[in-house]
Amino acid sequence: MYTEILIRYGELMIKGKNRNKFIRKLADRLHTVFPEGEGVEVKITPTRAFLELQENADVDAIIEKLKTVFGIASISLAIKVPTDIEAISQAAILIAEKEISDTQTFKVDTKRSYKPFPMESLVVTKHVSSEIFKARQIPLKVDVYNPDRQLLIEIRKEFSYVMLDKIKMSGGLPQETSGKALLMLSGGIDSPVAGYLAMKKGIELVAIHFASPPYTSEKALDKVAQLTEILEKYQTDIPLYIVPFTEIQLAIVNSNIQEGYHMVIMRRLMYRIAEQLAEQHDCKAIVNGESVGQVASQTLGSMRSTHSVVDLPILQPLAMSEKNDIIKIAIEIDTYATSILPFEDCCTVFVPKKPTTNPNRYISQQQENLINVTALVENAIENTKIIEKRTNNAQLL
Repeated sequence: MYTEILIRYGELMIKGKNRNKFIRKLADRLHTVFPEGEGVEVKITPTRAFLELQENADVDAIIEKLKTVFGIASISLAIKVPTDIEAISQAAILIAEKEISDTQTFKVDTKRSYKPFPMESLVVTKHVSSEIFKARQIPLKVDVYNPDRQLLIEIRKEFSYVMLDKIKMSGGLPQETSGKALLMLSGGIDSPVAGYLAMKKGIELVAIHFASPPYTSEKALDKVAQLTEILEKYQTDIPLYIVPFTEIQLAIVNSNIQEGYHMVIMRRLMYRIAEQLAEQHDCKAIVNGESVGQVASQTLGSMRSTHSVVDLPILQPLAMSEKNDIIKIAIEIDTYATSILPFEDCCTVFVPKKPTTNPNRYISQQQENLINVTALVENAIENTKIIEKRTNNAQLL
């Protein structure tokens, strides 16, 4: 029945002279997600994009794929017809018969982009609504304020579109329009969600994970690899680097550093490593999953002490989010079930019994001086490996 899917641009429409750059990036992503032979043909215009549906196209599967394309505000299933009131009415009747049940309310909305069309928008709306009523044995109920279903009509010069509903999409900015950032991927619930939200703002990700074998297992690496593969629904390839962290953690716990500062010093070294790896990969920021007050290392005092060791901006998409809201997003993007697998990461081993929640950054620096930070960081970076992501079988290269 439907001949195409109409795509409405999102936040990119408020861009100025560089709007075309964002549209081109969106077009690139659509062509990647829907290569030739996928049952659709991508058409791009300055104000809309269209997916022309081939015969027997799997519309539900196409919509699911569109949810992974950032930069789209909403879509509508559409029938493309000649700009003729009879053709428009017949398409509207067809949609109403197939899609709107007798128990649902509806309304018709018309947008007349082609002003020479002889009927004004309101007249078209009334005419099409009347034709739908005539065609139904049991009349539908109209609700102009809060209808169950909407029939949308766009009148253009050569062709017009009769559509059903506006299906909300992910919004945001097209992929790779906001530069590159390094995601600190722990394997828990929060960091994959933070990565998703960063990508939603057009950020291209490189991921790092800190591993502490033998205290963390190969299963933990598999878990992180699986999370990265899930996030790759939204970015074609996310490099994943594994940083060996055991030596650093043992150096901290076996030193004279106050036990309450163990976690603070550990995270300070994480950020030092992250910044150097970020600069190696031309990343302009570091992304993490910290949420204010969630754990001892995520108080404002702890953040000030740990973040102060780097110059790169630290992006915290979840900083003000509640845990339930984070979990909701994790479920929506399919990372939750993997994130809660019971395999420890390096942040859950060597945890002090009473970590300080308000560390003094000057004391933190003094404590840090009790270990050879430079040598430990350099050795960790030198032995960092990229991981080849294979479901249930991650392998270091």
